[in-house]
Amino acid sequence: MARMDITPRYDFACMQRIQTAMRPPWLIVCFGQQGVRHYKENQACEDNFVVGGCDDAAGTHVTWLVLADGISNCSHSQWGSREACHAVNAYLGREISRGAKPGLDVLTQAMGAAHTTLADLAARMNRSLDEFGTTLAIGLLHGQSIYAATIGDSSAAISMVSEAVTDAPSGDPTRSYAPFCTAKPSGKDNYSYSVTEPTWIDMIARAETHNLDVDLVMLATDGGHNFFLDPTPEGHVFDPAYPEYLLGKLRNPKVGPLLIGNVLSFFMKEVKAEHDDDRTVLIAVRYPEPEEAA
Repeated sequence: MARMDITPRYDFACMQRIQTAMRPPWLIVCFGQQGVRHYKENQACEDNFVVGGCDDAAGTHVTWLVLADGISNCSHSQWGSREACHAVNAYLGREISRGAKPGLDVLTQAMGAAHTTLADLAARMNRSLDEFGTTLAIGLLHGQSIYAATIGDSSAAISMVSEAVTDAPSGDPTRSYAPFCTAKPSGKDNYSYSVTEPTWIDMIARAETHNLDVDLVMLATDGGHNFFLDPTPEGHVFDPAYPEYLLGKLRNPKVGPLLIGNVLSFFMKEVKAEHDDDRTVLIAVRYPEPEEAA
């Protein structure tokens, strides 16, 4: 029997990827899926994501979520999205562990590191930097603070439960959703700003919140927006059905990675990605403290 070649293929993304991690007080849930169009055309998934973390100088743990969506009309976009994610992860881990203050400035610098990494890669391959075009979104969780930076059409949203606003029939607290960090659009059809742009720093959006009521953070590529957004003729509106279904499962003390995977797999099977695109959603849930859970 001939020996099978099992050399890893780093240029071939898996069709579906689900990842969970516990970074107290945050539970991280991530999923990515290759779009139907790329699957049928035997093309690689252009989305990539990384979850990382380290302790800051004071010993407080910092967690970050990074996702990137390679731009389809760029010939090496899947490499661009992958290397951008790894560059941000490496930069944040190195600089925060050395004493850099977690916040918006370090996120901007991490995007600069991604730009420089892709420029170096393009030069080594003797290719144009434009061929590695990719969006980029970063969420950083530090203590009670949440920071985000985005460029392109990947975006971030947050959610919280308001005790002051109740649902009239039941009297239960109402969960509200809000955009958190959405970069300005390019204004051109089928074109998104990229971290490879010469003026990338002018195209990013940044946001922060220190609101302790925020217990859900979501980052998504444009193909994954319909996990929490519903397109209407007037524009996208928040649709809480799947986030709240997932939250209901996560609040179950018997929940485990398999149940989370089943919920996300059901969503990916039942809800078609927008424009048959690749889609990635990164979710951070502020988990109840042990005394709260009890």
